[in-house]
Amino acid sequence: MNYGQWKSYGSDIIGNVLLFIPLSFFLVLWLSRKEFKRVILVAIATSILIETIQFIFEIGVADIDDVILNVTGAAIGFFITKAILGKPLPY
Repeated sequence: MNYGQWKSYGSDIIGNVLLFIPLSFFLVLWLSRKEFKRVILVAIATSILIETIQFIFEIGVADIDDVILNVTGAAIGFFITKAILGKPLPY
């Protein structure tokens, strides 16, 4: 891989993770979805919906890596939100 390919790959990773962090904030704070399992299930469903739309309408590239990275972003956002609120994290 050359520098341009690495740069594109890195921006995809960061972009997909950062894109779903606010989803967790929204789910926890405004919709009162305080359970980790529910937030992750909504993130999975939302990400799969986005990837399906990309596939059907041939917009961008539908990729399972995007689903994994989006869910990772949602999990990070959930833990950041819980840390900010000062509530115990579910284990």
